[in-house]
Amino acid sequence: MKEVVKVLVVDDDEDDFILMKDYLSDVKNVIYDLEWVYNYKEAIKTISRNCHDIYVFDYNLGEFNGLELLKEMNELNIKAPVILLTGNNNINIDIEAMKTGAYEYLVKKEVTPSTLERSMRYALERKRMEDDLYQEKEKALVTLESIGDCVLSTDINGSITSFNYVAEKLTGLLKKEVLGKNIFDILVLIDGNNIDGYKNFMDKVLCQEETVYLPQDASIKNFEGKEYYVEGVVSPIKNRLQKVIGSVVVLRDVTNHRELTKKLHYQARHDVLTGLPNRFKFEEDMIEVVNQPRTALEEHALLYLDLDQFKIINDTCGHFAGDQFLKQIALLMKNNTRETDIIARLGGDEFGILLKNISPTNTCKLAEKICNAIQGYRFVWNNKLFTTGVSIGIVTVNQNYKTFETLLSEADRACYVSKEKGGNTYQLYVDEDEALSERHGEMQWMSTISEALEDNRFVLHYQKIKSLHKENSYSYEALIRMVDKEGNLIYPGAFLSAAQRYNMMPAIDRWVFKNFLIAMEKNSEEIKLKDIEKFNINISGASLNNESIVDFIISELEKYDISPEKICFEITETIALSNFNIANDFINKLRRLGCKFALDDFGSGLTSFEYLKYLPIDYLKIDGSFIKNINNNPIDYAMVDSINQIAHLLNIETVAEFVENEKIVECLNKIGIDYAQGYHIGKPMVLSEVLK
Repeated sequence: MKEVVKVLVVDDDEDDFILMKDYLSDVKNVIYDLEWVYNYKEAIKTISRNCHDIYVFDYNLGEFNGLELLKEMNELNIKAPVILLTGNNNINIDIEAMKTGAYEYLVKKEVTPSTLERSMRYALERKRMEDDLYQEKEKALVTLESIGDCVLSTDINGSITSFNYVAEKLTGLLKKEVLGKNIFDILVLIDGNNIDGYKNFMDKVLCQEETVYLPQDASIKNFEGKEYYVEGVVSPIKNRLQKVIGSVVVLRDVTNHRELTKKLHYQARHDVLTGLPNRFKFEEDMIEVVNQPRTALEEHALLYLDLDQFKIINDTCGHFAGDQFLKQIALLMKNNTRETDIIARLGGDEFGILLKNISPTNTCKLAEKICNAIQGYRFVWNNKLFTTGVSIGIVTVNQNYKTFETLLSEADRACYVSKEKGGNTYQLYVDEDEALSERHGEMQWMSTISEALEDNRFVLHYQKIKSLHKENSYSYEALIRMVDKEGNLIYPGAFLSAAQRYNMMPAIDRWVFKNFLIAMEKNSEEIKLKDIEKFNINISGASLNNESIVDFIISELEKYDISPEKICFEITETIALSNFNIANDFINKLRRLGCKFALDDFGSGLTSFEYLKYLPIDYLKIDGSFIKNINNNPIDYAMVDSINQIAHLLNIETVAEFVENEKIVECLNKIGIDYAQGYHIGKPMVLSEVLK
């Protein structure tokens, strides 16, 4: 099918129109549909309809001329090709016609059918190319305004030629205010501390034709004096001859990201509760200090501090009270050390102090000062008065510096000896005393735990786990306590670490499970009446690695005729990851019987969501360190929310530990956590109190 091209001819001579029509009648593949207008006024009316593909104007139109008609057409914003015809070959008219927008200028006496058709064809093709170019330009401009980066361009002299919306926001200036101005007058870019850094970049781009990436610490100051951190690139713009004609600058505002990175970097190296450096930062600081050049006489000291009887405050008053106590202790340590000393919280109730440039004698004096300060401190909570002490292990750091882990281990062992002495004292680590100290502590704890097992001086307490979505739906976690020879309760924090260290956990785990089943059988009717959903039992890593533990559990279940569906075993995240295949096998064997499984302290160890896909657990217990400040800490809230969402996608129900108040419960409900456990839900109690 032939293309139809509508042509408007404006000429005061009808013979010229007829001749032109005849010239174009024999063109193949295209039908030129010509319309004739003979005067200026009618031409304006016809042109304003904008219904022609191309226009042919005679220069001489009586009192007006074709150039004036072309200008009127431009005023009407009619975008179509125009060919100007004239009787004379006048170069001035030719130049003015091209400047005004004519596509072609033809002398009538030189026009032939082929030249006229070619001019028509070239004009139409040029118009198509211009339309395509305009569309691409519009797309580029829309894209430029839509992207989230600041984009501006300059000419070869650095004068701004384009400026998108984000650039307006970043600089505080409007596009109309900056076009034509030099970029150095608009943007003050700082390369670290070098304010002239940006000019060096522009020189490289415009003079050396290089693409330059801004350095990592680059920032800009806008007209309002506000500083933004930016990432960016400056690239040369070249013409078709590969000559640089300007530059394009792309800047991304990374202020929020940079501030968040700084915040996360700080939080990753500091304890949220006390604001002290954490273990990771402490190690960094210590390595930096000991690697500094020093004389042979210079010595430092590492103190490892473990609070005495801190668990009593936690267990009696709850973790919130324990947290307040730790804050006060951190402040006491600061007030009783030098400004140059570095104090860190290593975890729980354990602290580290690095004393710089100090003799062993002065180290011991300072350690004694800390012991006296902490022992003399009186902590009051809910009208209850508490006193505590601190056990300190000391290691001298000199030119024979070992690894951080070795030093910390030696200080820990010295601390253990001071605790064995009765607490609230210090012990200086000496290599020759290592075997003696270790054996003394080992025998003391081994005999204490062995006697308690033999005399049946352990008891079980039960802490409530409440459903947040189902009324009257409760479970309980069984928690072990030791009873000393005087009848006093000893909480697990005092002896479990020693039991783990000296491989006594399998015996304790078996005692717990057996005595739990005995209690269940004895109180089976009361338990049914209370409609308790299930009971949680903790399994240690040592038991997990014991091949006979599964047979023991199955045998005991059969002996006491207890439904496996009522039992949920808890394994800590760290143990599960460290013994993944063993844990997986252990879980699968007991799940076939109907037992449930919970992953305890999730988030406290090596936290990886990847392995959750392969570990067949029913519940995820989120570590209390994320829960206890969830109502005040948006990062903790976000992390708990993420853990909960991923767990639910894997059909795993979630349990929040350390729930200490109603505000935390409100946050958990908002997130969608399934269960809550903590002092606000219920304190640990003996079974008889549970069944009341």
